Amino acid sequence: MGRLCNMKNLLAGFTSTPLARKGKPTTLNDQQVLTVTVPRQGRLDTWYIAADGAPYLLKLTKGGSPNSTEMSTHNQPVDLTPPDAKVQDLT
Repeated sequence: MGRLCNMKNLLAGFTSTPLARKGKPTTLNDQQVLTVTVPRQGRLDTWYIAADGAPYLLKLTKGGSPNSTEMSTHNQPVDLTPPDAKVQDLT
């Protein structure tokens, strides 16, 4: 779980590419964002980056997938207290 809370680790597989293209401004959750499309492994991914203030990555979508990942509360500590109940490790 800790790896998912560290942006550097989360984005380790994303590298800069000359194929990335700046898209049109839009809104995401009432916030102005810029989109960047990135061709990766035969699909077109979209990154949503804050247009105002710090350019935080706010959302990632993988082309062809109904799933997406949204990021919020940047630069805030994360409480990773394990639950009291027994947890099955699926790794």
